[in-house]
Amino acid sequence: MKHRKIMAVMLAAAVLAGAAGCGGKNETAKNGGELSLYMWMNGAAFKEDYPVFLEAEKKTGVHIKGYLSKSTTDSNAAFNIMMASGELPDLIQTGGRARFDKYGREGAYMPLNDLIDKYAPNVKKVLDEHPDYKEFITATDGNIYYLPYIQAGDASEGWFVRQDWLDKLGLKAPETIQELHDVMKAFKEKDPNGNGQQDEVPYFSRNKNSGIDDLYALWNVNTSFTVENGKVKYAPAEKQFKEATATIASWYKEGLIDQEIYTRGEKSREFMLGNNIGGMTHDWFGSTADYNTKLKDSVPGINFIPIAPPAGYDGVQREMKRRESVTDSGVAISSNTKNPELAIKWLDFWYSEEGHRLMNFGIEGEDYTMSDGKPMLTDNVLKGDKAPAQYLMSRGAQSRVSFIQDFEYEKQWLNHDALNGMEMYINNNWFTEFYTPPLMEENDQETYNSIITDVQTLASEQIQKWILGGENVEDNYDEFIAKIKSMQIDKAVELLNKYYK
Repeated sequence: MKHRKIMAVMLAAAVLAGAAGCGGKNETAKNGGELSLYMWMNGAAFKEDYPVFLEAEKKTGVHIKGYLSKSTTDSNAAFNIMMASGELPDLIQTGGRARFDKYGREGAYMPLNDLIDKYAPNVKKVLDEHPDYKEFITATDGNIYYLPYIQAGDASEGWFVRQDWLDKLGLKAPETIQELHDVMKAFKEKDPNGNGQQDEVPYFSRNKNSGIDDLYALWNVNTSFTVENGKVKYAPAEKQFKEATATIASWYKEGLIDQEIYTRGEKSREFMLGNNIGGMTHDWFGSTADYNTKLKDSVPGINFIPIAPPAGYDGVQREMKRRESVTDSGVAISSNTKNPELAIKWLDFWYSEEGHRLMNFGIEGEDYTMSDGKPMLTDNVLKGDKAPAQYLMSRGAQSRVSFIQDFEYEKQWLNHDALNGMEMYINNNWFTEFYTPPLMEENDQETYNSIITDVQTLASEQIQKWILGGENVEDNYDEFIAKIKSMQIDKAVELLNKYYK
């Protein structure tokens, strides 16, 4: 899909206003009723007392009854148990295009094409205005089985560095791979935190897999699939992967990369920054830029800010992480529903102007007020004990029912550093082509799954051995390539390219 500027998804929001003039104000209040909903939110099954959903009930006349998992607190297990039972609720919120495709073709989910045309003017207008959205959510049999959650903004993650450490050591932000190494080495050896110990960890990451992939991006590869000029490639088989692995492994051996990067987990950012030992990472703009405020008292002078991605092996700056607008999360209507018209009208409400504001900003007068025609978040949201996004989610807003996210909700609580970083990445268009696994016909999907499961298990284990120094990539990379070829990785790539658009 084509690159879009940070406010591009607001085009769809503008569509909502137009839709409101052609029946866009949802009419379900005339024939309200009750619908059951499976949705996993905030680590638990959907709760019927979310204020946003109760407010929607006032506006639509539709009460949403939660479908409770009977025997598990794990979302995947809960979903599988539900689908196996055959006792499906009216509405099912989940993720994964292949999952929607599978259960749609098997008859568990209802085709929505005709329902959209007849009863969902807001959804129809959005899909007509954005044919790429419609293409994305269309299954292999030509039917639409879910309405999507549509994200706002392109930029999601970027590079961060301790600018205060750079200043102390008289260094500038790294612009090349070699400069990145030299900065990390200086962080490791020159005591920028000033405690007289060599305890600094130059590069850390919260995610054991994507953290390594963020380094691999300097060589335009990762540990699975990439796409370039519309062609899908298995990155570990690309020629620059060997060089990348050898270099990253040498950095790890030098102590420039967190020695526990594969095991430290989600709390590494708090640990590294809170203890004033972490120097650099690649992470979400919004939450990462907030640490300057969070730690201003405990880590005086901390200045952890976004920087441009260092140029890669070929001199090109690139960012592989980005938000793609239309997602594979959304809501299906099950074939068990007795009132599909009511179900599609309720979903259409969230694409209306009124529903759009409610799901993005919460309840007027409590979570936001209108100022110059724009919803402005209240202090309840911006200055409470919870982060704004967490607070809104605790109210039921920003849940991944099918709706169009409004970047203005996020823009109001992002700090200056986060916004600057996002705008820098967007204005320079450093994003690589976004890869989403394509939908396949059932037999091809089964063949692909059987190949890639085994290949990725082998690759994950082997790459970790190389990075941690258990084996030398120079010694057995060719053997690794021969092995994955014998496991038919070329066939998997061929299938991906057969269906990829």
